[in-house]
Amino acid sequence: MFAKLTAPIRELVASVQGFTTALHRLQSSVSQLSETAAKAQETVNDIQKSVEQFQFKTAAHEKVIQENLDKLNDDLAAINRHKDKK
Repeated sequence: MFAKLTAPIRELVASVQGFTTALHRLQSSVSQLSETAAKAQETVNDIQKSVEQFQFKTAAHEKVIQENLDKLNDDLAAINRHKDKK
């Protein structure tokens, strides 16, 4: 009679132990994922800072280039107007 009761109890204990092991693995994976996400966010922040510094350093050059392009376009338009008059 007790033999019939002990087998299901042993199965239940084994199932609970398996569940506990799986739960610990899941908790460990979640912890590792959190650490990885934090490191990834640091990397994103570093990249953003580098982009902002690059934009700051190139802004003056970009302005000069745009001014030169505008002047070239104006000169080209003037040449075309002069050419059309002839």
